[in-house]
Amino acid sequence: MLHRYLHTHFLLKLRNEIKEVYLNRIIYTFALSLINIFVPIYLIKIGYSVNAAILYLVYVFLFMAIVMPFTAFLDHRLGTKHTLWLSLPFLLVYLFLLHTIKIYSWPLILIGFFLGTSHALYWISLNSDFAQYSNKFKVGAETSYLFALPALAAIAAPFLGGLILSKTSMNFLIGIVFVLLTISFLPLLLTKDYKATLTYSWKKIFGKRNFDMLFPFIALGILHVSGWIFLLFVFFMVETYIKIGFVATLGAAGAAIFMLFVGKISDKVSKKILMKIGGILNCLLFLSLLLIRTQLQVFIIAGIMGFVIILIDLPLFVLACERAKKENPTEFMVFREFGLHIGRFALLLPLFLFPLMIKFRFAFLLAALASLYFLFARIKE
Repeated sequence: MLHRYLHTHFLLKLRNEIKEVYLNRIIYTFALSLINIFVPIYLIKIGYSVNAAILYLVYVFLFMAIVMPFTAFLDHRLGTKHTLWLSLPFLLVYLFLLHTIKIYSWPLILIGFFLGTSHALYWISLNSDFAQYSNKFKVGAETSYLFALPALAAIAAPFLGGLILSKTSMNFLIGIVFVLLTISFLPLLLTKDYKATLTYSWKKIFGKRNFDMLFPFIALGILHVSGWIFLLFVFFMVETYIKIGFVATLGAAGAAIFMLFVGKISDKVSKKILMKIGGILNCLLFLSLLLIRTQLQVFIIAGIMGFVIILIDLPLFVLACERAKKENPTEFMVFREFGLHIGRFALLLPLFLFPLMIKFRFAFLLAALASLYFLFARIKE
């Protein structure tokens, strides 16, 4: 009870701008968690190849990378919250295209364009808004809530999404997601907007002062996208929406339980030490995926994966927010996403060269190597 009171007391003292970011993220994450993990699998189930499902992911990340720099200009001209609202129509069009793909066979590049554009507008603006208003003395704790509250709310979402898909249809699930996403943006109307200053000195953003964080972001991008490949691997192991959703729920539960703890200690303990521990554990985890043979092993690994990725993801985001406060929040978040996208493409593009099972082995080995990088990364705190 005392632990719960302390957390409640902490949340009550937050700035309103941070509270509304939390509320948006909770509903937004729950909505997308109902459907996101199933889209590549759904494409395979309706007749697309595995390479086509991977190409869909490439298109999403490609358009994210293209639109990101323009998002910074929109944050400057319109404000971060207006730009966040602008991401919603693109997301709703994406859902409509997915809803009608069996009828009209929309090109995957078109679907990827709308989702990638929406994500670029959303994530740069949201992260910039958070970096601007977070408390510089409690960035770790506030970041843990930014990660953990949506994860806690969405723990059951993948399993619930799989259950809905197994009992109804993708179209019914899309309808639910459509309504929830629209509701998620209403909290952003509660406070005034923030317009980012913008100089866009590329030499400054990509100069020596930030170079120490480029390769950690690249390595993290590899780990992020390896999670999508893991879910494709799970699909070929368990083959049902309910079981795939259960696997994703296990991962979300592990992450949510551990996030608050990691965020709290990251304000007191060296973030580089946390990432080194995470690097070792993630490496061992991805190497163990090469030995998986049963569904029970899949479920165990999924639960552990939620814990260990947080030891890298959360401390690195805290460091990014701290660095962003010293520079320009929007510009630095573009730099962060640039590094993440290099990592995502570094894993996805070579997959087209390999047959099915070799794709998975390559992805898991590359993720293990990316994890080991954090043992040697030299990041200035």
